[in-house]
Amino acid sequence: MRAEGRTRITFRCSPYHTNSALYPLVEHWKRLAAWQPEDDAATRLAKLESALAPYRLPPEEAVPLFASLLSLPLHDAYPRLDLPPQQLKEQTADALVALSLEEAEREPLLMVWEDVHWADPSTLDSLAR
Repeated sequence: MRAEGRTRITFRCSPYHTNSALYPLVEHWKRLAAWQPEDDAATRLAKLESALAPYRLPPEEAVPLFASLLSLPLHDAYPRLDLPPQQLKEQTADALVALSLEEAEREPLLMVWEDVHWADPSTLDSLAR
């Protein structure tokens, strides 16, 4: 895949994060946004906006969902997500699937899931979608 310039995404589940909801997906988005330990919240938000920019999901919807997923505080430029927990979970799962499908529509995409037996229930639900 790499030799052909195709996209390959590896999600790694971990026995240390079996109680961390969507851990492999959270880590993937942190890598995709190129977050560094020294980045402050504003820098991380700008990087998240850049990572989400190529996708069709409107930023006013995507950024608050992914900021919530990544435990990133938002500034006043985005509406607050005042959703019940179950609805937030559903919308986040839908957004994750939509972005994966959009990526796969652009070009062949290989998703590798390592150690799925350590995945948390939310990750398994997202994977099943």
